[in-house]
Amino acid sequence: MAMALSVGLLNATSARAIARDPKSFLAAMHELQDLVETIVSDRQEEASAITAA
Repeated sequence: MAMALSVGLLNATSARAIARDPKSFLAAMHELQDLVETIVSDRQEEASAITAA
C-alpha cells in the first residue's frame, strides 16, 4: 500500500478506507470494474455499428 501511495495510485482517503474495511472496499472496486467493462463494451459495439453503416 505504501508503494501505491508513493506513486500516486492510491490517495490517503482510499488507504484509510482499505484499512477500515478491506472487504467492502474491494467489493466496491469490483463493482466499479464491472461498470467500466460494460461502458467499454457498449462503446465498442457503437463503434462497430458506425463502421458497419
